[in-house]
Amino acid sequence: RHSSLEPEADTMVKERPNILITGTPGTGKTSLASIVAKLSGFQHIEVGKWVKDRDLHDGWDSELSCYILNEDKVRGSMGALPS
Repeated sequence: RHSSLEPEADTMVKERPNILITGTPGTGKTSLASIVAKLSGFQHIEVGKWVKDRDLHDGWDSELSCYILNEDKVRGSMGALPS
């Protein structure tokens, strides 16, 4: 019998973690992410490309030369990823 603090076994859902790899340009982030994805069976997503391709931004930041990521849109779009 489960206590009131323990969820029922059939209602527990395993979630896969998000692993974010950050760093300065040219340090091997994409190469490392590809290796991690291959070894773990996770999906590798290049967030900058994902944001641009799916219009998940709030415009272009001229000073930083990048899109202004809309976190709510990104999180919403990643909820629909295949597991």
